[in-house]
Amino acid sequence: PVIFGDWNRLVLAGGRDGSNSLSLVIEYCLDTNQWINFAHYLYLPTPLQQAHPVKIEDHMHLVGGWAVVDGELSSCPTSITTCEIKPDHDNKLRIWITDILPSIPNITPGACNLFGSVAVAGGQLEDGKCASDVFVLDLKDKEWLRLPSLKTACDEPSLVFFKRHLLAFGGVKSKSGLLSSSQKLVF
Repeated sequence: PVIFGDWNRLVLAGGRDGSNSLSLVIEYCLDTNQWINFAHYLYLPTPLQQAHPVKIEDHMHLVGGWAVVDGELSSCPTSITTCEIKPDHDNKLRIWITDILPSIPNITPGACNLFGSVAVAGGQLEDGKCASDVFVLDLKDKEWLRLPSLKTACDEPSLVFFKRHLLAFGGVKSKSGLLSSSQKLVF
């Protein structure tokens, strides 16, 4: 599942029930230590697991991931689902699907918030090879802008922006296995 937190709560979106990806969105309240389903059972537009959550202000962008149906990989979504998330007048967390943003350039990249924009790095190219590309999405114009590439191509890295450094940790290096290295781009 995708788990992200704010407002003293955790939100779980998607995941897998054993043989299928899920689209349910539920909340865990830290004050009451209970899972709470959203009113009217909110669902993501596409069942999804392993997406990267990128929070920018009151919006959560769910980037990439994949969908499994009956135990078989059915798709690797290349869209970004954007949700508006905030407490209502009763302090209950509400979520609205507000936008589907342009397709991400590569399948299964790492993603994070970079200066208030969605950044993605690595992933898989259409031919199945690992990518070293780094892009940032201009949310106003809804266009991807290319940034300097990673030194090592990798699929599914963990991406973090910290103190003007875009850090890519681990990931998968084609069929040769997992990476234990880190990479850094400075902004």
